[in-house]
Amino acid sequence: MRMAARQFPRSATVILTVLAMVLGSFPAALVPGTATANHGVFVDLSGVLAEEIHLAHISGLVDGFGPDGRFFRQELDITRAQFVKMIVRAVEQATGQQLETGEEPFSDVAPGQSLYAYVVKAYIAGYVEGYGDGTFGYHRPVTRQEAAAILRRALELPAGKQDFPDVPAHSRFAEDIGAVAALGIMQGYGDGRFGAGDHLTRGQAAAMAYRAYKYLAKQAAKYAVVSVEAVSSSTLQVAFNKPIEDVDAVEILVERDGIPVQLTPELAAGSTSVELVSSSKLQPGTYRVTVRGLDFAQGKNTGSVKVEPERVSKIEFSSDHLFTIPDPSARHAVTSYRVYNQYGENITEEKAADLRWSAMVTAPVGANGTGQVPGEVRVEADKNGKVTVIVADEDFAFEAGKHRVALTVVDPDTQVSASKTFTITEASRISSISF
Repeated sequence: MRMAARQFPRSATVILTVLAMVLGSFPAALVPGTATANHGVFVDLSGVLAEEIHLAHISGLVDGFGPDGRFFRQELDITRAQFVKMIVRAVEQATGQQLETGEEPFSDVAPGQSLYAYVVKAYIAGYVEGYGDGTFGYHRPVTRQEAAAILRRALELPAGKQDFPDVPAHSRFAEDIGAVAALGIMQGYGDGRFGAGDHLTRGQAAAMAYRAYKYLAKQAAKYAVVSVEAVSSSTLQVAFNKPIEDVDAVEILVERDGIPVQLTPELAAGSTSVELVSSSKLQPGTYRVTVRGLDFAQGKNTGSVKVEPERVSKIEFSSDHLFTIPDPSARHAVTSYRVYNQYGENITEEKAADLRWSAMVTAPVGANGTGQVPGEVRVEADKNGKVTVIVADEDFAFEAGKHRVALTVVDPDTQVSASKTFTITEASRISSISF
C-alpha cells in the first residue's frame, strides 16, 4: 500500500528546517541517542587523552571554559600559571594537605591575578623558579622541559637518565626529563623525540596532572619517614607518616658520618615514631637513619639529622633568696642553681667547674654609710647545684632584710649567662630550696 505524503503548511516546513540546522550545529555528545562517549561536563574531548582529561576533571584538577565550563579546549597551549594550578591541585588533592602560602619575588605576579595563590604556593613549595629578568612568566606558555622540572620537584623524584635523541646529556633539564619519563608521567612522541622546547597543550597538561595525582595518592598510602631529630643527648626519634603495626618487620640501620653505629630501637605497635637510644651520649655528627621491612614510598625510607656538640643552653637560679648559714659562718649565704643543655637536660654536674661567677654585696645607703660592702666577695659553686657567697671580712655578718647580693654566672663557651639580685633570708627557710 502506498501512503500518501503528508503535507505541511509552509510555516511548519520552515520551523522544521531551522530546528534541524540548530541541532546539527551542536556537538554529537549533546544530541540524544548518539553513541559518542560522555566525558563528564566537557563536550569537546577527543583522542587518546580524553579519558585522562575526564579523570583529571572529576578528581578536581582541571576546569573548563564558558559559563557552564563545558568546553575544555584541549588543543590550546597552557600557560605557566595555568599549569602550576593543575599541579598544586594534584598535590593537595592526593595528599589531603594544603600547601603553604606566603610571598613571591616575581615582577609579573600580583595579588589581583586569578591564579596568584597557586603561583605563590608553588614557589613556596619549591616547585617553580623564575627567569633571569625577575619574572615568573605568568602568561607565558610552559614548555615540555619546564613542565618536567616542575613535576619532578612536586613529586620529589630522584634524578633520572633519559635517552631521547633530541635532549642533550648536558641539558639542565635532562635529569628532570629522565625522572618523569621513567614513571610514565611524561612521554615522548611517536618518532622517539621528547620535544623539550615544544609548548605543552591543555590536554597534555591535564593528563600529566592526573598521572601525578595518581602517583602521589599511591605514595601517600605507603609508609614514609617524616623526620629524624635528636630529642635528648642520647636519643634520636624517627617519625613516620602513619602508625606501624608490624614492629617485628622493621629493620633500622644508623650511620654517623658514614660509619655504622649501634642504637637500641624502642618501638611499640601502633606508634608513629621510634626512639633510637644510645648507651652513652650521642657523639656530634650527621646521623643517617634507614628503615627497611615496610612498604615505603619511593625514596622515603631514610632521614638524617645533624647532632651538635652538647652545649649550655640555660642557667637559672631556683630561688629569689640567699639564705644565711651560721655554720660555718654568718659571712656565708647560699642558694641553688641549675645548668641545662639544648635538650633541657640538667648538666650542672658536668658544667659546674667551667662556669665563671661574680657577686656584689650591698646594704641600704645609711646602714653603714657606703651602700656597698667593702672587701673581697668570693663565690663557690659545686656540682650539686649549690652556690655560696662568702664575704672575706671576718667581722661581716649577713643580715636578713638588710643586705642584697647581685650574683652573675657565665658559661665562657657559649656566653649564656644568668644574673639576679637576691635578698638575704634567714637560714630557717633554707628547706625551701634543694641542692
